[in-house]
Amino acid sequence: MIARIPSVSPEDRIPFGEPLTRLVLSPAGRWFAINVASRIDPLLMRVTNGKLSCFGRAPVLLLAVRGRKSGELRTTPLLYYTEGDDVILVASNFGRETHPAWYYNALAAPEVTLMSGGRSGAYRASEVTDEEERRRLFGGFERLTRVYSNYVGLAKSYGRQIRVLRFAPVH
Repeated sequence: MIARIPSVSPEDRIPFGEPLTRLVLSPAGRWFAINVASRIDPLLMRVTNGKLSCFGRAPVLLLAVRGRKSGELRTTPLLYYTEGDDVILVASNFGRETHPAWYYNALAAPEVTLMSGGRSGAYRASEVTDEEERRRLFGGFERLTRVYSNYVGLAKSYGRQIRVLRFAPVH
């Protein structure tokens, strides 16, 4: 039996989503998310079996992927939603000018482990390259939280397109 990550619809409302979004969009909140939460969440989520993260009740998972240069296992907390059995992730990197390291690592070593809500499973990453499909899937994140629409503006100012990845369960 394949463990599935808990389902999250892009139409779901995140409890306390508005205050959380405002916080993450503030300079202090963005700094906290980049420099503190991303380091604390992997341990916090493991210890609490996925019940707690720095982002409250937002749908956060842990992506475990091998570093493309180091070969070391890297674990990153990310906001997600699901489409059927597939998990959708966005390589926003908080709107920064470069794509996140996990994005490159997942392309180089697409067999990953996703963990959320006390469940984990093997998944295979693929980048969504069809522009219409990418926009549709990215729209799910914009419905889930408006953080992503703000990150689009930041990324565009650097001339970067935010990437979308689909993770399919490995059978």
